[in-house]
Amino acid sequence: IPGLKRLLGEAEIEGFLYSNFKEIAIDLDVFNDRIARARFTLAHEIGHLVLHKEMYSKYKVGGFKERLQFVREIPDESYYWFEWQAKAFAGLILVPRDALKEIAAQNLSLAKDMGVRMEDPEDPKWGYICEGIRKSFNVSSQVIDIRMGKDGLKNSIF
Repeated sequence: IPGLKRLLGEAEIEGFLYSNFKEIAIDLDVFNDRIARARFTLAHEIGHLVLHKEMYSKYKVGGFKERLQFVREIPDESYYWFEWQAKAFAGLILVPRDALKEIAAQNLSLAKDMGVRMEDPEDPKWGYICEGIRKSFNVSSQVIDIRMGKDGLKNSIF
């Protein structure tokens, strides 16, 4: 949908799942110009399909106006968890643990060979490591950073 993100700006929505479970809407600019973000958005919406089908059936999210109304009606804490679950699902689908572990080990070994030393899991150098890893999965470095933290891969090297 051209301009979807702008139309739904208050909710920062780049895509949504229709309640017919047959369509996903995505902002056209995101789809055309930000492929890593588009992939994450689509995986996120599939997460809603798998995890939240009952809720979507209840609210009848037929179009972007209904999606915005849904966002306004759901309690903030429930919406936070609803979105967190879909984001976690997308991260797990796009960045499988075993592949992440293998590619992270390769990148960390290369960094160590180049003299890069990490002080702790919060070391700012992780940003560079995540940037190198993200290219293997075609996702953002933020997705890699979150997955590395959640899977305990950052702590495993200390």
